[in-house]
Amino acid sequence: MIRKTVLWGLILLFPLFTFAQKQTVPKTKPVKKRAYVAFGTGIYWDIGMAPYINNFKDPVTGLTPKPVVSGQDIWFEGGIRLNDGLIFSAKMLYVPLKRKYLDIIYKGQEYNYNIKYITVNLGYEFNLGKGNKLKPQLGFIYYRETTTKAAYNMTVENGQITSFTPYIDKNVDEEAGAVLDLDYYYQFKSNLILGLRTSVMYVLGLEGVSVTPIVGFKF
Repeated sequence: MIRKTVLWGLILLFPLFTFAQKQTVPKTKPVKKRAYVAFGTGIYWDIGMAPYINNFKDPVTGLTPKPVVSGQDIWFEGGIRLNDGLIFSAKMLYVPLKRKYLDIIYKGQEYNYNIKYITVNLGYEFNLGKGNKLKPQLGFIYYRETTTKAAYNMTVENGQITSFTPYIDKNVDEEAGAVLDLDYYYQFKSNLILGLRTSVMYVLGLEGVSVTPIVGFKF
C-alpha cells in the first residue's frame, strides 16, 4: 500500500519538477516563494508503550509487549509563508504496524494496527547559505490509532473448556498531542527541495519518532 502511494506521489509531483527545471533563473534578486508541498517516507518507531510494558504482562504466558515497534511511514504536507516569516502548514502521516499476541491461544502470531496523525504546524526557515536550509516547526496533533485483532470468549468448567467463541475486535483510540519536526534540506534554483526530516511525537507521553527523506517543491 505504502509503495503504491509513494509511486503515485512521485508521478503527481513529476510534472512540477519538470516544469521547475525548465524555468530560467532571474538576474534580479529572487522573491521568496510563499507556498510549498512536500512528502516523505521512512522509518517510524512506536515507543509509546515502552514505559508501561509490565502493565500488559500476560498472567499465563508471562509475556510482555515489545517496548519499541518499527514500521514504514508516509506523510504529505503543504504550507505557506506568512507575512511575518512564520510558516503555517498542515500534515497527514500514516504508518501501519504489527505486534505479537501475548495470550496462550494466539501466542507467536501477529495482529495489525495503524496510526494516523493530522497536524497543524508553525515553523520558521533559517537560511544557512548556498541553498542549505534549516526549518524547525512545532505542531498540534490529532492522533488516531486503529487496532484490529482476533479475540475470543471462553468458558472453563472443572478445568475443561466448554465453550470457545472467536471474534474480531476492532478498537479506535483518539487523542491530542504535539509534534516537533526538524528539517534540513537543500533548495535548488528550480525550487525543488531535497533533505531529511526528524519528528518527535508526544501524546500522553512520548509516542513516536520518525526519520524520513524530504522531497518537495516551492511555488
